[in-house]
Amino acid sequence: LRMVREAHRASQWRASGAQPLDMPSLQLELQGLAARYRLSHKEAEDSVSHKPFASMRWANAPAVDQHLKCKSQDPCDSFLCHDNGVAFSLNPFAERCEDAHWKESVEAGKFWPVLNDVDLEGAVAPTITAGTFDLDGTNLFGLKMELFCAPKKDFGPEGSPEVKEGHTLKKCLEEGVLTNAKLHSKEPWKLYFPDEVIVMARFSDITEQQFFSTKDAKEEDTKALSALDAAQDQDFFKFLLDKDGKPYLKKPTDKDEKFVGMRAGKGYPQGTLEEVFFGPHDVLEALELMQESYGR
Repeated sequence: LRMVREAHRASQWRASGAQPLDMPSLQLELQGLAARYRLSHKEAEDSVSHKPFASMRWANAPAVDQHLKCKSQDPCDSFLCHDNGVAFSLNPFAERCEDAHWKESVEAGKFWPVLNDVDLEGAVAPTITAGTFDLDGTNLFGLKMELFCAPKKDFGPEGSPEVKEGHTLKKCLEEGVLTNAKLHSKEPWKLYFPDEVIVMARFSDITEQQFFSTKDAKEEDTKALSALDAAQDQDFFKFLLDKDGKPYLKKPTDKDEKFVGMRAGKGYPQGTLEEVFFGPHDVLEALELMQESYGR
């Protein structure tokens, strides 16, 4: 649900085109990243540090013709900028509203930085978040998620459910809340309803990882970043860097700390289930599209 909420949040700047819940199904990808820094005045092992963050991609997002732009006088409030009554996220470390470079990533089918969800970050970069990270180990992960909504009877033993023309997740979720309430109120003793609407999240792993190194990188930096058969692909990180070519992270505390490269993760995070089922109200509540039920 946190992945769905992040996709919903990141898509608020779209001035036209579909939103995530306007799709028949939703395909999202979550990937851990490590930004590597080096202190220029040190040669010891402690001269290198890694800063974690997460990135996401809306894999089946349709393109849009235009996106919202900030006005220079607009204030930033809790990671959000407001433009004509519409709120959308940007670099949370900016003092004023600015047109964040990463906003174009959604229509380009690229990854954007997850800037304010430590739980998503912890899921795909757990050891680095805990402070024990080694680029030579498998400490960064990546997973894919497909989200479906349909009555139970439409789900087969495997694969996606059959959906009718004009089906959207939003319509299914909203109608599902009403349908389920009627079914359970009419026959509260029953445990199984074929027409009960459910939501299924199906997970698979990202099998490839990428890296790139900057002009400030040393040979050992490039070697560490390219470990585990990571492929060099600077374009992959295009929207994960700001206009100055630095990660969307807090600025290094040491003025001599230089950004020397980045690597993305792959493979399942530990304990990931292949399928998760929940009710339509869970999604709507997570997106604040209906009042919380506090358990039904």
